[in-house]
Amino acid sequence: MRLVTDGDTGDTDSSVRTALEACNSNEGILIMRNTARHLLAASLAAVLLTPGAGLAREESKIRLFMEKLGGGNEKGMLRSQLAPGSASLRLHVNHLVPNLEHIVMGDGVEVDRFTTNGAGNAEVRIDLFATGGGTTPTFDPRGKFLTINDGTNDVLAAWVYADPAADPPRPQIKETTALARDALVMQGAVDARYEALPSGSARLLIALRGVVPGDYEVFVDGASIATVTTNPAGHASVDLRVQPGQGGMSGNAGGNGNGNGNGKGKGNANKHKGALTMNPRSKLIEVKQASAVHFSGSMLAQIPGLGVCAASSASANLALDPAQTAGSGSVMLDVEASCDLQLTVSVAGLAAGDYDLVIAGAPAAVITVPVGGAATVVYDETPEAGELPLPAGVASAASVAIVQKPPLGTATVLTGELP
Repeated sequence: MRLVTDGDTGDTDSSVRTALEACNSNEGILIMRNTARHLLAASLAAVLLTPGAGLAREESKIRLFMEKLGGGNEKGMLRSQLAPGSASLRLHVNHLVPNLEHIVMGDGVEVDRFTTNGAGNAEVRIDLFATGGGTTPTFDPRGKFLTINDGTNDVLAAWVYADPAADPPRPQIKETTALARDALVMQGAVDARYEALPSGSARLLIALRGVVPGDYEVFVDGASIATVTTNPAGHASVDLRVQPGQGGMSGNAGGNGNGNGNGKGKGNANKHKGALTMNPRSKLIEVKQASAVHFSGSMLAQIPGLGVCAASSASANLALDPAQTAGSGSVMLDVEASCDLQLTVSVAGLAAGDYDLVIAGAPAAVITVPVGGAATVVYDETPEAGELPLPAGVASAASVAIVQKPPLGTATVLTGELP
């Protein structure tokens, strides 16, 4: 929308033009306020009615002090900041072995390396989108056991966004996400936010905005945690908290009997407040109406490109053995976005019968060639319809051969290497 100024003759919403002209009268301010209010409401409604619209920004911010595992005075702190288009892990360590290369690992898999200075300190920033490679996904620290290794032993460690019982002292966590709307639901949005603070308090807030008015039940990991009734505009919220020393907030707003509190709550029916008695981290949240799921998603900010592999494909031709007179073949090695490895073997011009697929010198599978002499077989780590389980030994540069099986004979027909 564009505002009109003196001399501006472009097309503009007539209601805005009228409001601006009315500003010269005593009623101008009132008209302008009313017009702006209607335009804002219309704009908000348009957002809420747009399929897939959500108000939450996908974001994860985590700060943790790492646990000392060695016998020295090692100290460490990590900060994870994740958002669409930006994902970093910062490490600040002190009193490690000076001038030594250390390894950052997540669940035992190397993520990065850094070298301490002469005082044994280091500040490290890891671009998480630049991690991984091949069948190793880009590193998402959430839910992982992060360790720093000096080449021999783990010296610092921390669980990141795992069970709260495993949190180190004074964690600071903020996770926000928009739940996905079911395809049959035509309006509204639901946002979810989880926070844990150094004081020991924690909060799960689920906000319904512009949904079809009515009663909704909220589930976390399959368990019902609240029932709310929206206001006429389709707004409602579920606010569950843990307060240190108080056993969580007590109460059940709305008096619907489905709260997690242990006392009488205060509030409107569309604002449920109670105690946070479960671990919602990474768990599935569902918002249902009459048992039908309207909105769902994990309590985990969705960061495109994180925790996945870069899809790639490479192929190589197989060579005909000098003792053979006919036949050809090729192999193709794919890395899927799911990080699964897929091998495709194609042969042509061979006699009908069974052949051993030999990988790295060991028979790995049997290929049956039908009459006509051509066959294509797809092997996958997670086979789907028409695919076979991936044989052992599949790796880049591994030797591969197609060898006859009796009664055809025992001769090697095709040879080569995996790309």
